[in-house]
Amino acid sequence: MNRTTGSEHEVDSPTMDGYVRRSFGVDGRVLSYLDFGGPGPALIALHGHFSEGADFAPLAERLGCPWRVMALDKRGHGESDRATDYERGGYVDDVTALLDHLGLAEAAILGHFLGGVSAYQFAGRNPNRVTAIVVEDIGAVCDIDLTFARNLPDLVATRDGLVEALGTAAPYLERTFRRRAEGWASPSTRATRSGPSRHSPVTTGRTG
Repeated sequence: MNRTTGSEHEVDSPTMDGYVRRSFGVDGRVLSYLDFGGPGPALIALHGHFSEGADFAPLAERLGCPWRVMALDKRGHGESDRATDYERGGYVDDVTALLDHLGLAEAAILGHFLGGVSAYQFAGRNPNRVTAIVVEDIGAVCDIDLTFARNLPDLVATRDGLVEALGTAAPYLERTFRRRAEGWASPSTRATRSGPSRHSPVTTGRTG
């Protein structure tokens, strides 16, 4: 089902697991998210590096009806379009765009790893829009070296070739593989490679 929301065109695509994949436009890009349904208050789930929103499916199933879990594919990950900017502020802006698109004045925010950074930075900049925050597997100050991601492959002709090129990282990334017209890729490796090579330290406050 397609529907127009404000100036944006939203596309709904039912998944094999019974929930709905939705997408909307922002700044010339498409952002995709999974809506696990439910009549309860909104819980926005933000995934970490080398991941995507589908990772929250087991959590959404266990939480059940008390919450309506919506998991964003962060820019350059999953089904969301690539971007030219992978700085922290861009990820925070995408969370704002999702809430605005959903017509939500406020929501609970859950973030894992990279998503945790986005969660507490969003809360720091928009405290009136956060009813609760859960940050998993990352601290307020961190020193994470991601330079290894610069050596990960971008696009490979076959799936087997991508597995071979990723080496020991392949088992952790297989769930993110996507077949494109030009070959096989793991979108999350592209986004991580294009972003900051280190995170140290991080701040929740406004800058600039």
